[in-house]
Amino acid sequence: MHIHNEDGEHLAGEQRISLDETRQVRFTELHVTGTGKAKNFRLQLHLVARNDTVAREPKRVRLLTDAPEHVWATFESAPIGIISKPSKKSAKARHASAHITSNASVSLFNRINSQTYRTKYLSAHGARLSAQSRAWTAFRLVPLARPAEAQALDIDPDVLTYGSTIVLMDEATGVTTDPLVVCKVDRGRILPPYGTRRITLDDGTVADETYLYGAVSQMQKIALLRHVASTNPGAGEWEMDIHAPRMYLCAGMASVDASLPYDNACPAGLAGDAQVLPLAYAASKPAAWADGVVLDDAEDVFCWTLVGISHFSYSFIDTDLLDVSHAPPDAGLVLTPFPIVTSMPFYDTQTHKLAMCVQHMIEPRDDDSPGAKAPAKEVWIGPLGPLTTLVAPVTERSDEADVVVDLPPLRRILEQGSDGDAETQSQLTLPLLFVRSSDGAIYHSGRQILCQDLVAVVRAAGDHRAADALKKLQVGLGAVAGAHELPPGSVWTIRVL
Repeated sequence: MHIHNEDGEHLAGEQRISLDETRQVRFTELHVTGTGKAKNFRLQLHLVARNDTVAREPKRVRLLTDAPEHVWATFESAPIGIISKPSKKSAKARHASAHITSNASVSLFNRINSQTYRTKYLSAHGARLSAQSRAWTAFRLVPLARPAEAQALDIDPDVLTYGSTIVLMDEATGVTTDPLVVCKVDRGRILPPYGTRRITLDDGTVADETYLYGAVSQMQKIALLRHVASTNPGAGEWEMDIHAPRMYLCAGMASVDASLPYDNACPAGLAGDAQVLPLAYAASKPAAWADGVVLDDAEDVFCWTLVGISHFSYSFIDTDLLDVSHAPPDAGLVLTPFPIVTSMPFYDTQTHKLAMCVQHMIEPRDDDSPGAKAPAKEVWIGPLGPLTTLVAPVTERSDEADVVVDLPPLRRILEQGSDGDAETQSQLTLPLLFVRSSDGAIYHSGRQILCQDLVAVVRAAGDHRAADALKKLQVGLGAVAGAHELPPGSVWTIRVL
């Protein structure tokens, strides 16, 4: 893995790691250096193929040999923002890029005495929730309610604010925590979202609602208060019981709060691991404060730091696992760059053709044959292909090309359904694929072709009058698309998803 700055320059700090038994890799650290005042960086991941004999040798032997390496694929992330810890008045506009938004993917960590080696991350294993130093889990932040004080402020409605009630959902399993209230942490104190709203700070200034109910930014400490609903008649759905004991999500308790929806027993093999701590709810010591203000001591075990997660995914089909008659995959070709559809494909009903703009559609030219015409990738929809395609580079030096594809007749498309009978189909979706003819590498475009009989769809929804009206309007695809070969009374359309 390499790190590149905003200008595409390679920074020091290459990391190498092998696939584990689950065919996954985990880089345990990321150190971005030499960025100066840069606002973002990129990650570049190389998949390196080695000779099998060399790959089985111990690492110390491989480091001493000049074993040939073949970069099989290269993946590059989108720009990843570099954030710094914002000021305590994070609601200001200049920090908007660091704000946490609702339904965002986040990671939470707890750190004792500001010591890096005592950092633990909120982690979930199935239905078990714990704080670990070796693993972290991506949680989706699902908002349930926003305080009225925050609603009155000029804050984007999609931004998380202090005092909001949320649940954290494990994105892998869908399991959620109890409802939690996001509380501000400042100068060793937790500020629950009720009680006196105006607090005189140590410097003599007065904290207003913008301070207490403002936007939550990355790298700020928060406390997660367990929500206890008010039992007062007429109370709102998410109104809190201010008289109930205040219990915070805690990373340092030896006991387990059984009321947590997770099974907090540690996973097998980790129960005796000092790096894993089960989570619990616990009460913090109330802080001494005048004027009846409700504050709690912010011990480190109650403080969590929120950070956003950058996620990038690429997918391809391993032809080694398929019964395809192409050249062997060891022909020396790299898998990347991926063909990327840069404009929404347009289906022309008059010609039954698909038009789109595709980056990396044309293969790189062979240096040994500079005069040879560079081949273009094939276009398939599901198992149908290669389709007749016209490819024209946008400009002579551009890596983008305008692509026009002749689609098969409707009957042939619908025959790819589960029963193979075009006359029983009411709709069918097939993926739009690119195939490299030299070795059969298959790339999913991220788009799908949907063929749909509107009459059948509307009738299935129970609106028979609308279905009859559609038949009389004589809309839908015509003979160019082969609709005349299908049973009468249907109205067929093709859409790109």
